[in-house]
Amino acid sequence: MKHKLRRISPSGLAALLAAFGFLLSFIGIAFVLLAMRPGVTGNLSGFVSFQFKDHADGLILIIYPFANALGGMITGFVIGWLYNLWAGISGGLLVELSEADRWSQL
Repeated sequence: MKHKLRRISPSGLAALLAAFGFLLSFIGIAFVLLAMRPGVTGNLSGFVSFQFKDHADGLILIIYPFANALGGMITGFVIGWLYNLWAGISGGLLVELSEADRWSQL
């Protein structure tokens, strides 16, 4: 069966992307904590490079998940709004769904 996705809730998408940004930040933090030692240069996002000089520089590890959550929230609002604008003009995405049988749910 075919359905059209005509609208996305910008606030719902923003909350989802904020949660993903917050939770997945801990993977980056784990890599940094396992691989980094004071005085070694590190890179969390591919855009921002930093160097641990002392333990006070570890503050970025506390701020990083919240910055990613804020970025995900802003991105979710913008993507949701742009999709709804585009879907109003084009009619939305055509999505094909099928009934799930008992064995495909396992």
